[in-house]
Amino acid sequence: MIRFLPALFLFCVVATFKPSSASTVLSDPDATPETIVLYENLREAAKDHLLYGQYRAYTFGKHTQPEEHREKEPRFDQTDAGALVGAHPAVVEFGLHKPEYYDYWKKLAPELHRRGVIISLSSHSRNPDLEIPYNDSHKDNRGDPVTKVLDRSSADHQAYMEVLRSYGEFIRDLRDDEGKPIPVLLRLYHEHTGGWFWWGSRTCTPEQFNELWKMTIDFFRDEMDLHNLILVISPDKPFTKEKYLSRLPDLEYVDIMGMDAYMGDPEQFLLCARNTVELAREHNKIPAITEFGFRRGFSQQTDPQFYTKMFLENIQEDPVANEMAFALTWFGRKPEGSEEPVNWTAYDDEPTTMHIYPDFVKFRNDPWTVFEGDLPNLYQ
Repeated sequence: MIRFLPALFLFCVVATFKPSSASTVLSDPDATPETIVLYENLREAAKDHLLYGQYRAYTFGKHTQPEEHREKEPRFDQTDAGALVGAHPAVVEFGLHKPEYYDYWKKLAPELHRRGVIISLSSHSRNPDLEIPYNDSHKDNRGDPVTKVLDRSSADHQAYMEVLRSYGEFIRDLRDDEGKPIPVLLRLYHEHTGGWFWWGSRTCTPEQFNELWKMTIDFFRDEMDLHNLILVISPDKPFTKEKYLSRLPDLEYVDIMGMDAYMGDPEQFLLCARNTVELAREHNKIPAITEFGFRRGFSQQTDPQFYTKMFLENIQEDPVANEMAFALTWFGRKPEGSEEPVNWTAYDDEPTTMHIYPDFVKFRNDPWTVFEGDLPNLYQ
């Protein structure tokens, strides 16, 4: 199903790169040349295409390699999308809070880079307030975690810095075939305008969130010397620009302005997309749909034209919203023993999702959407 795009587009992508100052391209003035190239290529690709991405596409799906086999004979050719529509996602996201997968992802990353797949990193780190008993969840809102983490003399701050250090060490180990750092999208503290995560609106002020963001990025850049990061911010459902801007760090700490939106109303989805694109235009950033799907998964979605109505007949035809660079969905899997499976992949053999599968095929086959192999290598 690999589709060949016009040679004109290939020329446009390659011709984009001319000597320029990193400070005018990315938020990091010391960004590696490879990171600048990826960013500019992604910006160019977004003018006419939407890259399809998925969270943990190779490690958490119905068609991924069984976990017990990965350690001995890891494979890098098994995803839900590959099994269902014949092509893997063009963007793959890892969860930094899952160190048990680090060894596999360190092997997977160079292969994805070689194939031109973009790697994104997110995190669901647990609430860092050390006074909370039995705390093991990113959705635990007890205590005062952000205030304590921002207090650089506190034990909570020191403990959380060790968490960030483990993330940074993993990022540092992601190397290409020449030993150079692989450029990655870094999407931390997502859906921060909502109140369900410990870094969200119920546990910290806008000023505290902005300080947390900047402290984290400064730690990666200055102390860990990581300059292969493309910084992604992703608030929840920006129905208004005011909501988006209410918790936005300084623009020198943001490269991609995204949005997380789980909904079934195309008009509302379009509104959020337009707001995100217009803000990205205003601030010279790249817009993206950093998470999408239907709340609680496709098992709750009865419309068989989810992809068509939400994307192909909605934002694709809108002169503003169609500038989105990529759209990333959550994992797809039917958990064993679950009475109510939660799937964000339209499986062709699951009773709760098979009615959407033909529309997923239509979404994949549309020339506007991009899966692995549909574009020239964006790292080059």
